[in-house]
Amino acid sequence: MENMAGFLTQTRTTLEMIKWEHSIFALPFALTAMLLAAGGWPAWRTFGWILVAMISA
Repeated sequence: MENMAGFLTQTRTTLEMIKWEHSIFALPFALTAMLLAAGGWPAWRTFGWILVAMISA
């Protein structure tokens, strides 16, 4: 039981370090750069990976 409590504490600490505000603020810039680099809409897979990268960074 102690191991699970430690895991939950570490997970909570990690999630508190993620600044969602920064990710949301930077997302329009990343998507604009994506559109400019691709010369229009890229494939959905590329779009999805860019979203994953921006949210996880």
